[in-house]
Amino acid sequence: MDSKNLFSRLKELGHNSKRDELRDYCKQKYELILKNISNCILNSDASDLINYLFKGLIDNHSGTSKVKLIDKVLQTMRKESTSLTHCGDVVSRLCLELPRLPVEHLVRWSDDSVQSIIDDSDINMIWRDVLPECLNAISTYSSVKHCGTDMSGAEYKIQCVHTLCQCRWKERQLVQLTAMFKDMQLPRNEHKQVVNKICSYIVDIPPETLPPLVHQLLKLCKVHNMEIVLAHLSNYFNLHLYSKLEPPPQDSESTTMDIDDIVQHSHAELSRCLSTCLYHISQGAADQELIRRQIKQWPKTQLLRTPFLVDLALAVSDKGSEFRSLCLDVIRSAIEQRTLDELRSKESSWVRSVLPPDVNVASVLKVLTTESANHRQLTVLGLINLAFSLLSVPKTKAVAPTCWSHGKLILVRLCKSQPETAQHILGQLSDKLMGDATHRHTILESCQPAGDYVHAAQVYAAVRPLISFILKHMRLSGSSLSSSQGECSGQYSGHSITSRIKNETICLEKPALQETLLELFYDHLSKYEPIGYLLYGIAQHLQPSENESDDILSSQLDNSTGYLKTKLNCILDRVCDCET
Repeated sequence: MDSKNLFSRLKELGHNSKRDELRDYCKQKYELILKNISNCILNSDASDLINYLFKGLIDNHSGTSKVKLIDKVLQTMRKESTSLTHCGDVVSRLCLELPRLPVEHLVRWSDDSVQSIIDDSDINMIWRDVLPECLNAISTYSSVKHCGTDMSGAEYKIQCVHTLCQCRWKERQLVQLTAMFKDMQLPRNEHKQVVNKICSYIVDIPPETLPPLVHQLLKLCKVHNMEIVLAHLSNYFNLHLYSKLEPPPQDSESTTMDIDDIVQHSHAELSRCLSTCLYHISQGAADQELIRRQIKQWPKTQLLRTPFLVDLALAVSDKGSEFRSLCLDVIRSAIEQRTLDELRSKESSWVRSVLPPDVNVASVLKVLTTESANHRQLTVLGLINLAFSLLSVPKTKAVAPTCWSHGKLILVRLCKSQPETAQHILGQLSDKLMGDATHRHTILESCQPAGDYVHAAQVYAAVRPLISFILKHMRLSGSSLSSSQGECSGQYSGHSITSRIKNETICLEKPALQETLLELFYDHLSKYEPIGYLLYGIAQHLQPSENESDDILSSQLDNSTGYLKTKLNCILDRVCDCET
């Protein structure tokens, strides 16, 4: 009987559930089945065939028939390349049978699996499923014999783990090894040893390989040692990505290329890798409560030196009010602490000597805002919330002006690099200015008129970049410009300006057109309540003081800030009239 007819008859009996006939057939044809099983194991229906064989083979306590069959299947699957689906189907059915077989064979298969990992001789890496199943079954035995030594099953399991950790792993094995250890139910000490071993390879892994490894590491570290994974990921992205985005030192005069400047992977590849890793941690396999505990433990003094951890905190800050409050408070506290240390360093040489020189908050924020465009909106909302959190620092704190400056930096850079965020930012800004008295007074309280209206001008300077990006999406026509002052209207009345780039240029570079732009701003946007509230929130802090000199408003050219103050007041009067 040829092998085709042999196994066709076997599958027919198994499919029709003829149990007794199947057992008799397997008993009669057992030697022939073993001889030809290697050729059939690669067929698409191999998992069904193995299932029928295990049902048809009746063994005594020694399980000799099934053991020989498993040996044949394992030998074939280790040598012949198959698809992942086919290999998974065959091996998973095989693993169901392993715990029922004698322990001496489990030990032998475990040794074979460990050796195949060391030698990298298993094409399909079936040890990923076979070894955990064998070791978990062996660990239930009080005594096993290995290389002439009696030991408990748990001791043998630990010995196998130690042996694996002492050998060198191949890059292609890392993901499967991590998945294998996840299924082993390791003791805490061995778990830490394994995680350290896997993470030691992270620094040299290409960006396309890292995300699947991170996904498996998150599953492996659902309870313990997550901090090890985050530390190695932080080092990886600091080395390969964030450090390349930071501007060179201002005093650097070197024109030669350092060997470290020759990158193996493109910025786009690394950005995609970072984005996927952040997604896995914030939206995927990681335990969110564990991540929250890790964030609480991060030291303030080190957080700003690890932009990856800041990015991670921003990514998980949208998981609810508790996460948002915790994540933003951690980052803001780190910024405040660094700013306070810098203020102290100006007064103390000792503080200057112990303060890390390689932390620049503005540079870190620039890197984060630049990179946020590549993170599939994972960190943008967190950055916006962080900016408003920095803007809400009370003015009674010595660090308030610096924190406000950082908040403004984030918002302006986001609007410039991601124009679609401008609408949300303006809406949030107007809501906070008019909807919450605390925020309004915190952000604008220092802008009461005094002397030369410096503070009022600073408020206008902070808002003007945002206004410009709204205006550049409008059409400025000759008719609308004709209502400006005579000099301006004479120059521009004959032209129709429709280019968005020209609009922005006019807004930023033509101070004489500020009146026209404010008029247009009112004409186009007064129907939107948040914008009207925003204008009102600004202008109410620009009222004239009692001792104001008439000379301040005497000339637009002499003091443009005073002129703009008057214009804003006029516009706000019209807004109030419309609302009443």
